[in-house]
Amino acid sequence: MMEFVTNEFGRLDVVVSNAASGGFRPLSANSDGHFDAAMHTNARALMILVQSALPLLRRQEGRAKVIAISSHGSHRALPLYGSIGASKAALEALIRQFALELSNEGINFNTVLAGVVETDSTRRLPGAEQIFDAARHRMMVGGRPLLPNDVAAVVSVLAGPGADMVQGATVVVDGGEGIGP
Repeated sequence: MMEFVTNEFGRLDVVVSNAASGGFRPLSANSDGHFDAAMHTNARALMILVQSALPLLRRQEGRAKVIAISSHGSHRALPLYGSIGASKAALEALIRQFALELSNEGINFNTVLAGVVETDSTRRLPGAEQIFDAARHRMMVGGRPLLPNDVAAVVSVLAGPGADMVQGATVVVDGGEGIGP
């Protein structure tokens, strides 16, 4: 992929890592393979992506941006979400560490922590309708659901020059769901 970007564009302005996987099961029932798969897909993949993109990100005029997508499981225990939550916490730690190590090379590293967004993928979750209803009830935006475009709008801001001074942050986009009762 980076070879293609090099040949076609010669630089890379923005990288968004939106990988998510891990299976929904009690943490006590996770095998080594289940845990490793969640960590590999959700955290290690970000590290490999950034490492492979660095030569292109360093060619950027102005500041390049790396944005990872996380979830409330990174800091909150959620049913059947143990290995995914642990991997999202690792993802956020990786973003902060990359910011510490590489920010002076003209690259911003940030995370967008998205609340419960109804997508093709999340509709397949066990108990999806109850999850969506509960999230809407906790949101503080008049019952409006969180939409993919809401998350994309914040990613777009972080990807632009207006966020050049945002570094190593986790921006929460959840309609206030995470702060409610």
